[in-house]
Amino acid sequence: MSGKKIVFITGATAGFGEAMARRFAAAGHTLVLTGRRGERLSKLKGELKTPVHTIELDVRDRKAVERAVTSLPDQFKAVDILINNAGLALGLEPAHKVALEDWEGMIDTNIKGLLYVTRKAFVHQFSLNLRADLIGSRVRVTSVEPGMAETEFSVVRFKGDASKAKDVYKGLQPMTPDDIAHTIEFITTTLPDHVNINTIEMMPVMQAFGPFVVKREG
Repeated sequence: MSGKKIVFITGATAGFGEAMARRFAAAGHTLVLTGRRGERLSKLKGELKTPVHTIELDVRDRKAVERAVTSLPDQFKAVDILINNAGLALGLEPAHKVALEDWEGMIDTNIKGLLYVTRKAFVHQFSLNLRADLIGSRVRVTSVEPGMAETEFSVVRFKGDASKAKDVYKGLQPMTPDDIAHTIEFITTTLPDHVNINTIEMMPVMQAFGPFVVKREG
């Protein structure tokens, strides 16, 4: 995919989103950046040497998402690349112990928010369905599924407990936001237009899928 593009990134105020914004800006692409923390968006915009339009936005608010998209300035309207990055996790409790408010928060952000911004998708399976629906349109859809990567995500998961979040990565080298941004830049701007990567699963070398587990009594 040659030439400069307009890239719309949600959740751009930290972690993967911020790293992707910096990487796409360094390559000279035009950016639309959204996030809930307006002061961080302003700071990031001031640091990037490329056209940037920022929107203080909570993707859980469907009406606000619609307003944000329909009111884009002319220079930013023709979006070429949408990166649905905004998301969070809360807690590590098993299903029968989890606080329902935490589940609702994750559903509203990770699922509904993605739907509102895309207007038609649902993470992995939804991305595959979207790909089928858009066949013939030349729109490319990729689901990027990262494993352990050290960002503010874990701090949010443990409700601000930075020490507990740090323990998640103890004894191994996790991926960084820039590792993910590098991969997404490759998918969206380096591949030929006729090639689509459906899914990418990424993990640090010290992580793998867990073995078969059996709970034994006694």
